[in-house]
Amino acid sequence: MDTIESLRCTICGSHHLTKVNENEYRCDNCDSIINKQKAEDYEKIFRKLTQEGKQFDIENIRRLIDKSLEGHINRQNLIKYCSDLLRYLPDDITSNFYIKFINRKTDPDAYIEYFNTIKKEASITEFNKIKDMIIETVQKREEKAVRDVFKKFYDNKYDEEITKSLKRREIEIELFSNIRRDVFICHSSYDRKIVDEVLKVLEDDGNTCWESFRNIPRDSDNYWKNIEDAIKSCDIFLCVSSQYTNQSEDCRKEVEIASSLEKKKRIEYKIDDSRDITLFRNFFTGQWITSINDLPERVYEIKFKEKKLIKEALKFLNDGKYIEAKEKYLEVKEYSDNSSIDDQINLCSGLISAVDLMKEDMYQEAKAKLLVIDNIQYTKDLLDVCNQKLKVNQVIKEEVKVINTDGINEESLEKRAYVFLEDKNWKKANKLFFHVLDEEPDNSKAYWGQLLVQQASDKPADESNQDIHQISFPKYEDIKAECPDAKYQYLFTLDDTAFFRVALSHTDKMHILEVTGGKFINRHYMRSAAPKEYVLAAITGFHLDGWYDKNHFCGRCANRLVEDDVERMLRCPVCGNMVYPRINPAVIVGVTNGDKLLLTKYKGREYKKYALVAGFNEIGESLEETVRREVMEETGLRVKNIRYYKSQPWGFTDNILAGYFCEVDGTDEIEVDMQELSVAKWVSREEIPASLEELSLTNEMISVFRLDKGDF
Repeated sequence: MDTIESLRCTICGSHHLTKVNENEYRCDNCDSIINKQKAEDYEKIFRKLTQEGKQFDIENIRRLIDKSLEGHINRQNLIKYCSDLLRYLPDDITSNFYIKFINRKTDPDAYIEYFNTIKKEASITEFNKIKDMIIETVQKREEKAVRDVFKKFYDNKYDEEITKSLKRREIEIELFSNIRRDVFICHSSYDRKIVDEVLKVLEDDGNTCWESFRNIPRDSDNYWKNIEDAIKSCDIFLCVSSQYTNQSEDCRKEVEIASSLEKKKRIEYKIDDSRDITLFRNFFTGQWITSINDLPERVYEIKFKEKKLIKEALKFLNDGKYIEAKEKYLEVKEYSDNSSIDDQINLCSGLISAVDLMKEDMYQEAKAKLLVIDNIQYTKDLLDVCNQKLKVNQVIKEEVKVINTDGINEESLEKRAYVFLEDKNWKKANKLFFHVLDEEPDNSKAYWGQLLVQQASDKPADESNQDIHQISFPKYEDIKAECPDAKYQYLFTLDDTAFFRVALSHTDKMHILEVTGGKFINRHYMRSAAPKEYVLAAITGFHLDGWYDKNHFCGRCANRLVEDDVERMLRCPVCGNMVYPRINPAVIVGVTNGDKLLLTKYKGREYKKYALVAGFNEIGESLEETVRREVMEETGLRVKNIRYYKSQPWGFTDNILAGYFCEVDGTDEIEVDMQELSVAKWVSREEIPASLEELSLTNEMISVFRLDKGDF
């Protein structure tokens, strides 16, 4: 059979056709059977387009169509690309089919008609593509129709895949509802055309919008939950107000939800003079908009008013004008439903109180007040002033570690209590304040100290003189405003906050850091950072970022990997190879010798603080065997009574850490492996240095032993 180079496949556009008979060709690329007359007509059209320089447009559009069919199918993109192709090739079979099917009916007969039509001309390969597309895009409302059709063509062979696809769709809908956006659009379905114009005007201006018809199917099992989640996640509640809105029970319910959530950023876009429902009048108390062209400006004003107010508040805060800062944050609170503003108001209140105490020369009390505020940035300078005034003697600080109160007067005991308060040792501080009040019931400073203990006792003790680094992350709206073309990749959700991996150039990264006031930091900085949940999010994000960055191609066949739709996995679309995030098992070992703990320091590493014996699990080895081997290799010690403590993910090094305590068996003479360690020694419980770091399993185990909180 001859290969015909002058004709093209009407299905995929390939010019590699093999003659089957006088009237038909087979495409070597997609295996379709092509009618000779149709191929010739197609070639005439294509040659004309080639002369006009359009062939590259066509080839590019076909690639975009193929790409949009990979993984999760983007309906909007698929329709757009197919429509673009039909402008050049009106009779293109698959593009026509995709458009018809994306806008499909739920009538099984219509499905069968579509299948029969395409099956006459498309190849088995192309037909299977269409079958996969149907499974991927199936909705709850059309489940029965799809199953009826597939029963006829495939005898229920794909029932399980349809079920999985429907479940996946529900998860995607729920996740999609919770992504933070700028504007939630409340409207009646009768105003559909106007809403489409609103969406175009706002999104062309760089805003992200949520609209129920577009973002979730009406028959979703969790429809109203999706609506509520979307209202929560959107900054602005926009109502397209009309006579139909007033009559819509759904619109009424959406306004009720927004009202119950105390959404303070709201816009009413009136497209007629109807506004009869009291609920609407009460909710939209401000001036409405009547021109669609005014919407972007109004949204912009609302979006950036909060940022402007916060910026002004921060300037007052940085200038030490705490009263003005508090007033500005209170203004933000009246305007915004941002819950984090309460923390800033409390910070200002604490600073105002501390300054007032300092004005009364109550520096010890002011210092204690500042120490219960978890914000080093704004308390450090004030603490320095307090310390300077108090001239705290370090020798005295060491002396008061003894809690025996015999023969100590109330004044001395009071001072010691405040030192313990400074060290955030709430238990000992409170005990000493009780001793003072037993002898001197009217001691106001002791009562004040107890109050501070009560305020702070729910906070973790800081057993170090190091600073806690407060961390935060750039928000989606910050990056969107500065880098609108940035690509986002969902990582995970922590409580109600979604975290994403974003692709930015180095220049864009530096710009974002400049705008947000951020900076690049060494990863070891995170060990003493807070809040802890953000630190763990950063570590996990670091772990996943490294994995995605190092895995682009299949190790089996070298084809590009794609993200799986169901689980955290990269898969090869050619050979089916599955690549999961790398997680290395390792052990952390606390070796005890009576009241002594074996402490080590790594050799040649950036981390210079005390650590425990640690090492990776090897193939064919249990974790307990790893414990024995690593201790022997690094210190020459034998161990017994190996007990599991707890585990911890450690994304810095792609590890899952398993903590164990054990006892030295036999001689306690240490033989240090100088290739791995610079130091290995026995340290008594009293001599173990305290550490601010609360993040790592290593430091937790050291602290547990130091404070004698377990059976060792």
